[in-house]
Amino acid sequence: MAEHINQVKLMTYDAGFNVTKPEPVLQYYMATQLYQSPSHDEKLSRETRDAIAQTFLL
Repeated sequence: MAEHINQVKLMTYDAGFNVTKPEPVLQYYMATQLYQSPSHDEKLSRETRDAIAQTFLL
């Protein structure tokens, strides 16, 4: 990152788990309502929701 961004600082925090492979974490996140909410937001047009839903397919 340092070659593309002027200041890079590594900040390490204690956490309850280590992520060695991002795919399972991303799959879990993509299955949550938080991630899927835009495709279910009835304030958006059906056309917009359908377009958004395509983004969330694995």
